[in-house]
Amino acid sequence: MNSSAMLNAAVESIGNRIANAPAAEAVFTRLLKTLEVSLLPALLTDKASAQELLSNPDSQFVEELLLKYQIESARSTREAEKLRKREAANRRFFDKLKVNGGLYKAGEVATKLGVSRQAIAKQRDSGKLVFIRDGHDFVFPAFQFADGKKLPYLEDILKLLPDGFSGVAQCSFFLNDMEMLDGNMLSPSAALSMPEVNPDYVKHIKHQAALFGRHVAK
Repeated sequence: MNSSAMLNAAVESIGNRIANAPAAEAVFTRLLKTLEVSLLPALLTDKASAQELLSNPDSQFVEELLLKYQIESARSTREAEKLRKREAANRRFFDKLKVNGGLYKAGEVATKLGVSRQAIAKQRDSGKLVFIRDGHDFVFPAFQFADGKKLPYLEDILKLLPDGFSGVAQCSFFLNDMEMLDGNMLSPSAALSMPEVNPDYVKHIKHQAALFGRHVAK
C-alpha cells in the first residue's frame, strides 16, 4: 500500500471511529487544522526533519511532533508579530506623508514646477528629487515642494545622504523632528518651508544629513 492509500485508509478509519462522537470529531478536526497551518509548511520545506520524525518509535514520534509544533508555532507567532509591526510602521509612515501634503504623480510634479515629465524623470534619476516606487510607477512626496518650487537646499541636502538611500529613508530624514541649535524642535521640511529660512537651521540640517547618512550606512 502506497503512502496516499495509507493516508486515505487512516482518515476513513478515524472518521468511522468518531462518527458518533461530536466532541472527539471537533477535537480531531481542530488538531488537523492546527498541524496543517503551523507544522506542515515546515515539514514540506525541511525534508530531513520530516524523515527524522519518521525514524522514531511511535511514542517518541508523538513527543517529537508536539515539540516541533511548539517550536514552529512560536516561530509563526514571532513572524506574525514582525508583520504586525511592519504594517503599523507603514501606516504611520503614510499617515505622516498625508499630513504633509500626500504624494504627487510625475505629471502633477511637472505641472507644479512648469517643466516636462522627461525633466522630472531626469531629476529623479539624478537624485534631485525624493521619490517612492509605486509598482512600475513613481510618486513624489509633496513636502519637497512649496510655492511652485522645490524646497530651498533640497538638492544640496540630498547630495549629503548616501547613494542608494531609499525614498522612505529620505522622507524619514526630512519629516522627523530634530533639535535645532536654538533648542527648537523642527523637521527639516518645516524649517526649510519658512518664509525666511534661518541660515543656522540650514547649516545644522546639512550637518545632520551627513551624520544621518554615515549612521544608517553602518
